[in-house]
Amino acid sequence: MIYTSESRALCTAEVAVHLTLGSHAVGYVMMKILIPDDIIITEITSQVLPASWKTFPFISFTQKIGDQFVIDNKFSVMKAPSAVIPGDSNYLLNPRHPEFGKIQVIKKEPYEFDERFFNRL
Repeated sequence: MIYTSESRALCTAEVAVHLTLGSHAVGYVMMKILIPDDIIITEITSQVLPASWKTFPFISFTQKIGDQFVIDNKFSVMKAPSAVIPGDSNYLLNPRHPEFGKIQVIKKEPYEFDERFFNRL
């Protein structure tokens, strides 16, 4: 499974919430991908998730949805709501799906996190 976000800002937030204060987030790369229009994207909405889906630590229910997405292998892309930024979405990519090869990396560049994410005075 490849976990992506719909924007640079959401991607930054999704990574930052998993790092600790004082971390040195180095060696990251930002990639822009192209999902062709002919790829069908399945979607999980917050309405079908249990009320506790955004709790921390996370509940296993959401991980099981992702596992089943890969096991079923019906779609190459699944859109899912972000628990970090309400109203924004993440896109899960299934490399085992036959259409995965149509998805292209169109830009790749080093990414540096703003130090204020990890330094608190």
